[in-house]
Amino acid sequence: MSLNFISIDFETANYRRNSACSLGVVIYDNGNVEKKEWLIKPEPCEFDPFNIMIHGITEDMVINSPTFEIVWNEIKDLIESSIVVAHNASFDLSVIRYTLEQYKIDYPEIDYLCTMKLAQKAMPGLINYKLNTVSSKMGIKLKHHNALQDANASAEILLNLMKQNRSDSLDDLLDKFEISLGKIHKSGYYPCSIAKKSIGIDLTQLKPFSYEFDDNNIFFNKNIVFTGALQGYTRAEAAQLVVDKGGVVLNGVNQKTDYLIVGEQDYLRLTDGKTSSKMKKAVEMSEKGHQIQLISEIDFWEYLRS
Repeated sequence: MSLNFISIDFETANYRRNSACSLGVVIYDNGNVEKKEWLIKPEPCEFDPFNIMIHGITEDMVINSPTFEIVWNEIKDLIESSIVVAHNASFDLSVIRYTLEQYKIDYPEIDYLCTMKLAQKAMPGLINYKLNTVSSKMGIKLKHHNALQDANASAEILLNLMKQNRSDSLDDLLDKFEISLGKIHKSGYYPCSIAKKSIGIDLTQLKPFSYEFDDNNIFFNKNIVFTGALQGYTRAEAAQLVVDKGGVVLNGVNQKTDYLIVGEQDYLRLTDGKTSSKMKKAVEMSEKGHQIQLISEIDFWEYLRS
């Protein structure tokens, strides 16, 4: 079996996507495996206590480490010459995009695969599709939120699914589960996507796979509404993930709404003053004192990940 890919995982110093503080890379070249890991000094070098609690990396640990553009020069050719694999790839690829923009570096040509989306199609019925959940189901040892171990787990998930489904190529595996690679290109990007439609599904009637909830999750016992197209997920898939966190999905913005999740393209249009009817209503209600919060799609996936 001829297979070449590079699996990656970033950890960030704070909520900003351009604050990478660690990168793990696993290079898979026809059965030969090479692993690399970097601590990265973000600019500005500001660490949030919550992020430190997650990955254990502090400002003192990275103060003498290279900045992103130096690390990028080391990995750019590798990333451009292989399929990039990541779990919840929308997060890791957004770190690349946002940080390249920070350093005014042009987007490269990158084809990428999200193993979270692959697992959702190939392993139906799991409580959730976090990296540690899928890894545990497969018997993959993992110290979660260590960048190298997370990157290695993503690689192992891909290899295991290829073996389980008797796929002798990545193209064959993607065809079986109707998944399209995402791509970053010179003028933008489009997400790794699942060929599935949610027409006719009443989101308010979705039930959780399990009733064992983490009441510390931001969406637990909260009312959520979606607006705009999501990248690579149908609204029904995203709504199911909210329900699995113990949240409630509503069809429209009203007095009960706690969060309005805004598709990334619509969220970016906010800077141009362009809003959907749901966003306009949410803003009007917020100005009148109602506690409703708009959340970008990128932040939405990160909240689900935590």
